[in-house]
Amino acid sequence: MSKFGFNKIASALGPATKIAAIQIVRASKKYFGEGFEQEQLGEDKWAEVARRTPGNNYNKGRTVGGVNKPSGKSFIVDQGDDYATRKILAGTTGRLRHKTERADSSISNNGAVSVMYNPVPYAGFINDGTPYMPARPFMKQTDELTVIQLNILQTETGRIWKTT
Repeated sequence: MSKFGFNKIASALGPATKIAAIQIVRASKKYFGEGFEQEQLGEDKWAEVARRTPGNNYNKGRTVGGVNKPSGKSFIVDQGDDYATRKILAGTTGRLRHKTERADSSISNNGAVSVMYNPVPYAGFINDGTPYMPARPFMKQTDELTVIQLNILQTETGRIWKTT
């Protein structure tokens, strides 16, 4: 046993790390949700959408038809009432944002590993982009998010060093 009480601190580190991991996941989900409102994540502003670009076919009306480039099939899309003013990744249902803010997450017993996953099938295509659509990352690590996460970790684990 140490006269400095390191054994108490060592035993308190695991639970403090777990609490920090839970708070980090919550803060990350909040940060990703705010990105939808700002139409950007971190410093990277999302590419403008065709439905809000004057002169584009998708800006001409609520219901639009076209041809899917990869498959060559024709399609008709109802863009919703607010198609020309709606936020970039809002969609007509808001499902992508909702599932991002409430993303499936898991944390290991000691809080060392945290994982977040968006179950929406098209989330990966929007986040990473395709040859026909620019990437609009809404769930990724940014410098700003790292600062938020490190502050939480430092605050939670720093509490175990306080003298009683």
